[in-house]
Amino acid sequence: MSRGYLSDAEWSILDLVLPPIKGRRGRPPIDRHARISGMLWRLRTGAHWRDIPERYGEWRSISRFFRRR
Repeated sequence: MSRGYLSDAEWSILDLVLPPIKGRRGRPPIDRHARISGMLWRLRTGAHWRDIPERYGEWRSISRFFRRR
């Protein structure tokens, strides 16, 4: 894994406190692990949302997820 990406041990702890994914209609949810790692990358670097690397997902969905939580 790349630097800054949450390890499996860190993710297993964090996943316990996150609300469960509800069975919604429509598109399946995007990988929360990647989105949260993208948010942490952005907060750590201070970069603009648009500069989040693609490996974390689309920047719009990451920023929307950040604002909703």
